[in-house]
Amino acid sequence: MGIVCGEEAAKAECQANLNALSVLQIVNEPGATFAITPQLRTSTIAASGFTAQLLLLLRTIRHLQLSDILLVSNLDQLSLKVLPVIAEQISQDGFEREVGALREVLRIATASPDYGGMGLSADRVSPADEGELLLLASAWLESLNSADRSRKPLAPLAVKPIDRPLMNVTEKIFAFHDVSRKGWVRPGEAILVSVDWVLSSEASWHNMLKVYQKMGDPGIFRNDRFWLAGDHVVDPRLMDKPLVRELVDEMDMARKRFKLTQFQGSNYTIMHTEFHRERVQPGQLVIGSDSHTCSAGADGCLAIGLGAAEVTIALVTGEIWFKVPEVVEIRLDSKPRRGIGDKDIILHILKVLKHNTVASSRIIEYTGPGCAWLSADARFAIANMTTEFGGITGIFAPDGISEQFIQSRKTVRHKSDSLFFKADPGCSYSSSHTIDLSQVETTFARYPSPDDVVCISEMAGSQLDGVFIGACTTAEEDLVLGALVLRAGLEKGWKPVAHGQRRVVPGSRPIANFLRQTGLAEVYENAGFTIGIPGCSYTSCQFLPVAVSIGIGFLGSGLMMARWGSRRSTMKFPIAICPPVEMSGSVKRLQIMSLVDGADFGL
Repeated sequence: MGIVCGEEAAKAECQANLNALSVLQIVNEPGATFAITPQLRTSTIAASGFTAQLLLLLRTIRHLQLSDILLVSNLDQLSLKVLPVIAEQISQDGFEREVGALREVLRIATASPDYGGMGLSADRVSPADEGELLLLASAWLESLNSADRSRKPLAPLAVKPIDRPLMNVTEKIFAFHDVSRKGWVRPGEAILVSVDWVLSSEASWHNMLKVYQKMGDPGIFRNDRFWLAGDHVVDPRLMDKPLVRELVDEMDMARKRFKLTQFQGSNYTIMHTEFHRERVQPGQLVIGSDSHTCSAGADGCLAIGLGAAEVTIALVTGEIWFKVPEVVEIRLDSKPRRGIGDKDIILHILKVLKHNTVASSRIIEYTGPGCAWLSADARFAIANMTTEFGGITGIFAPDGISEQFIQSRKTVRHKSDSLFFKADPGCSYSSSHTIDLSQVETTFARYPSPDDVVCISEMAGSQLDGVFIGACTTAEEDLVLGALVLRAGLEKGWKPVAHGQRRVVPGSRPIANFLRQTGLAEVYENAGFTIGIPGCSYTSCQFLPVAVSIGIGFLGSGLMMARWGSRRSTMKFPIAICPPVEMSGSVKRLQIMSLVDGADFGL
C-alpha cells in the first residue's frame, strides 16, 4: 500500500495500538456471521484509536493486507474525518467495493435521523458514537462477504427461447429464482427458489427467534437483506411493559448478532412503508413473516407472507420451497373518475369478486391499461389489500411509473438491480376478471366484512365516534390528499366538533418529516388530529399484554370508527373502511360524508 510512514517510532506506536486491539476479542466463529464482542462499543475506543480499529476490521473481515502504519497523523483525528481519508487511500489500490462500504457508513453517520441516519457532525462524535460507527463499518464490510457467498442468479434472457412455455410475470419471477435453472415453471410444481429479501416485525421476530435458536444459531444468509422493523407494538408509551421491552431487546440482539446494515430500530417506519419506498426492486422475490408482505408487489416484485418457521428457514439458508400457485389476472380498464382513489378501487374489487373466492390461495396479477392511472403509492394500497381479497399476494407488472419511482431513490444500491419482467402475450391465467375503473364509485366497507361494500352516499350522515388515518396500507400520497381536504375546509372557516377522537399516523419518519416541512402536519393538528409516531401500535385497538400484534386503543365498546386502513380484525367496536378524502371530509361533524365531486367539499 502507498499509505505508510517511514519513521520507526511512529511505526512502533501504531503497532502497539494494533496489538492492544487483541483484548477486544474480535471473533469470527465457524459458520457464524462476523461478530464483535461488546467491549468494542465502550469508551476504551478512544484510547486505542478509531483509525487502528477500523484498519483491523478491514483486515479481519475483508483480508485487506494494509500496512501496520496508516496515516499515523490521523490516529487521533475525529472518526468522521478519518473515514473519507481511509476510503480515498484504499481506492487508489482498487478496493472499490470496500470504499463503497465505508462511504455508506459515512453517509449514514451524517444523514438526519429522519432519513435513517445518525445525525453526526465531524466536531461532535462521542466514544459511544464511535462504537456505533465501528459496528456499522463491520456490518457493511461483512455485507460484501454475504454478497460473495450468495447464489448468483442467471442473467435474464432478452428473447424468449422457442421451446419455453408462455409465462406470466409471477411465473417468470419464480423461474428466475428457481435454483434448478431450467428456465420455466408451471402451476403445481414444487420448486426450490432463492430469495432476495426477508422481512419481519419485532412481533413476528419474537416467534422466528425461537425457531432460529432451535436451529442452533446458524447465522443468516445475508446481513444486508434482512429488513427488521419495530412497528407492531413498540411505542414510547409502552416501554415500561415487560413484553415490549423483551421485543425491543430481541431486535437489538439481532442487530448486533447479524450485523444488520438495514436496521432502523423502533418507530422509524411501518415495516412495509420504507421497504416499498427505498428498498425493494422489480423482479425480486421477498419473503416476510407478515400477512401484508404483499404490499411490495406494487413495485413489480413477488412478495409473499409466510409463517415464522418458513421465514426463518429462508432467513438462514436464503432459499425456500414453493408449490407454484395459480395466478389470477385482474385487468384494470379505462380511467377512474375524478376523486376516485386506490382504496375505492380495491374495495370495488372486493365488492364485485368478494373475499376468499377467486383470489383464495392464488396470486393476483394486476394488469391492463388502467394501471397507467395508478401511482406507485396507489398500487401500494391495492397490493396491500390483496390480503383482504384473500390472495397469497398481489403484483403489478413493472412499467414506466415503477421505473420513475425506483430511480427517484437516494441510494444507488436499491435501484440498480431491477428486472422489469413482462407477461408473454397469450400467457395463461387460472381466471381473468376485468374491472372498469370508470364505473368505480367512492366506496365504504361496512363492519364486519371488508367485502360488504356500498357506495358512500348510502352511508352519508351516519354518526362516527372516531376517525383514524394510517396503518400499513397508507403511504405518503394518501396523507397529502387527506390534509388538502382538511385545509380546504379550514380555509372555509369550519371547526371540528368537540366530541370524538381523530388520529393520523404517518407510515414513516421521512413521511412525517415531509408533512412537517410542507405545513400539512399543522393542518391535521388544526383540524383536531393527534399525530402518532410511525407504527401499528397507535391504531384503533386496546393494548393487551398477551397479544403482541395489538396496540394502544382509544375507543370503547359499542362505538363506531371510520378508518383509512386495511384489515378489520375482531375488535371491541365496529370499524368501517373508507378513502382518506372522505375520511377528512367526515371530520367536521364526525358524520360520514361523500366528497367525490370535489367541487364544494360539503364543508
